[in-house]
Amino acid sequence: MNEKHLSRVCEETTYEDGLREGKRLIMTANMGSYRGRCIGLAHNQIGGAKRVYIVKDSGKFKIYINPSITERLGNSFDNEEGCMSYKKRNTVKRHEGVTVKHLTKDGYITEEFHGSLAIVHQHENDHLNGLDIHHQPRRA
Repeated sequence: MNEKHLSRVCEETTYEDGLREGKRLIMTANMGSYRGRCIGLAHNQIGGAKRVYIVKDSGKFKIYINPSITERLGNSFDNEEGCMSYKKRNTVKRHEGVTVKHLTKDGYITEEFHGSLAIVHQHENDHLNGLDIHHQPRRA
């Protein structure tokens, strides 16, 4: 992994390309040092530039294509986070919940997430937006 890829703002993609890249992300998450430890992975973490990430929910990875956070819900709080791309942890502001709009085979849908799933979606969206929480000061 080249760290400059994490500062790349990812571009929207088609459903078909997003699905293909999402499957690559799942394969990556299930092998090597990622295996069993990965709960989310963004396309630019493996050198890509498409707005695609995966999140593990109930033990299974789900692919999110062209995701964007449309609403932040509840209170914000300081959260200490790790990342598969870095060894050190960092503290960032997160919200208790988020609403995420993303592309499916039937078009765009919106889903609401709370707790740990909301944190993972915020973290992976930061990656797609080129925000590297591990080399930037804590955000408000």
